[in-house]
Amino acid sequence: RPAPLSYTFCEYPGTLGAATGIDGIISDLVASPPDMQLMYAEKLLSVPTPYLPNDYIATVGLPAPSQEPIPQDEHLVFCALHHVWKMDALVFGVWLDLLRAVPGS
Repeated sequence: RPAPLSYTFCEYPGTLGAATGIDGIISDLVASPPDMQLMYAEKLLSVPTPYLPNDYIATVGLPAPSQEPIPQDEHLVFCALHHVWKMDALVFGVWLDLLRAVPGS
């Protein structure tokens, strides 16, 4: 550890996981609500006003899901955009089940 205490600030507001050696996350009450503390491996230290460069007031609706099937000449691509260490045996099994259930994957 580079220091006795390590905190992140102005970075990813979610948990980084227990293996990172980070003691806490300096975040705001919107990005990291205190009632979510149990979901974090780190201690939350909240600043009084939002600091992340987001418009918390504006709301953007989700796009309507497409009901159209995938054209025969296109392929559905599955991906997992996370660190490889998060791919444990359980998650890998779910991916295998998913690939077995989708024809042509």
